[in-house]
Amino acid sequence: YIQGRGGENYADESIFRGVDDILLTHGHFDHAQSIPQIVKARETCKVYCTETPAQTLLNKGVGEEQLQIFQAGDIFQIGDITIKTYQGKHCQFDRELVEKTILSKDVIRFAGKLGGLLMANKSFPENGETIFYELQIGERRIQVMGSMGLNPEVEYPTQADLLVLPYQGKSQPVPTALGIIGRLQPKRLMLSHFDNAFPPMSKKVDTIPLKKALEKFYPDLPAVKPRFAKKIGIR
Repeated sequence: YIQGRGGENYADESIFRGVDDILLTHGHFDHAQSIPQIVKARETCKVYCTETPAQTLLNKGVGEEQLQIFQAGDIFQIGDITIKTYQGKHCQFDRELVEKTILSKDVIRFAGKLGGLLMANKSFPENGETIFYELQIGERRIQVMGSMGLNPEVEYPTQADLLVLPYQGKSQPVPTALGIIGRLQPKRLMLSHFDNAFPPMSKKVDTIPLKKALEKFYPDLPAVKPRFAKKIGIR
């Protein structure tokens, strides 16, 4: 997504130049509000999403022909990529995290943005439709989560070649992350969603405690913390 002004990696829509398709994990504003801007000049760009974010995007001006609506459990193809969808689960913000956010100095610093962010949060509902994606590319499988939560009733495939894990949404995120890693048993890990993208409703997450925990409990698990706008190679 395009980060809000004040975000630590703010950029405009040009960073998405050349995008052919968008897989939307859920409808919250930080994931979806940039999509109308991104697809406006890209008539062939398709947005794959569930019913609730599709309706939100229609209301925001995205053409019906650009939306590909599916349900959790559906399997579809984009070029040579097979995409399997599973019911995910959005993480539940705990009281400590909410209090830290409310009492943050950023609330004063970015007070002028707070009203707009609250309105955006209300107009971009998630409605329990967070999706867990698995992309099959040749013999390799890549799993992409949009929020740091798994549905306890879903049997997810394990030992994917790469898990993209959003590291945000908990005051103590390490135990949650380790639980997900233990359940999915990925061969490689890449973090996402750890930066301060929409202050004052977000914050930069310290990833050092997770690094130390991985070294202790999963010393053979390669893990990557990507840098904004930098290409990385994952063997």
